[in-house]
Amino acid sequence: MRILLNVCGSISAYKALDISRGLVKAGHQVRVVLSQGAKQFVIPQVFKYLGVEEVYSPEDDFKYPVTGSEGTVLHIELSKWCEKFVVAPLSANTLSKLAHGEASDLMLSTFLALGKNVPILLFPAMNEKMLENPLVKDNFSKLERLFPNLMVCPTEYGELACGDMGKGKLLDVSKIHSL
Repeated sequence: MRILLNVCGSISAYKALDISRGLVKAGHQVRVVLSQGAKQFVIPQVFKYLGVEEVYSPEDDFKYPVTGSEGTVLHIELSKWCEKFVVAPLSANTLSKLAHGEASDLMLSTFLALGKNVPILLFPAMNEKMLENPLVKDNFSKLERLFPNLMVCPTEYGELACGDMGKGKLLDVSKIHSL
């Protein structure tokens, strides 16, 4: 399967390395799109060492087409290429942008260009207070209502990055691999 793994700015972004490695080991073709925030937590080249085909930065859409490439618009090419669109971890910031149809970077533009049958898996990771905020809940509800092919995956309970105990931890990597 061709999986487009989208990584947002969250302390859990480092777990995307294990997610990508597991997907590659399972025989999937994986490409990664990083948000601007994700670039603060992970080094793009590490994904390549783990077997990912390509890693894209948020601004790469505006550098395309590359001389000699067959495609013309990167977000369109990626939306046609992917058979599953995964966002792990999903930040509250990116959730809001997805729910409001923003197209300000490669990840968001690709999301808007997806075919209606492409499965979309969202793996939130945020503080429990954010997760329970009515605006965040409304954004999840809006996406679920508009996209029958979208699944919001659960979070886990435990110690959060801020030291609080609560819901909001990124789902265990092994559980992400099984979805």
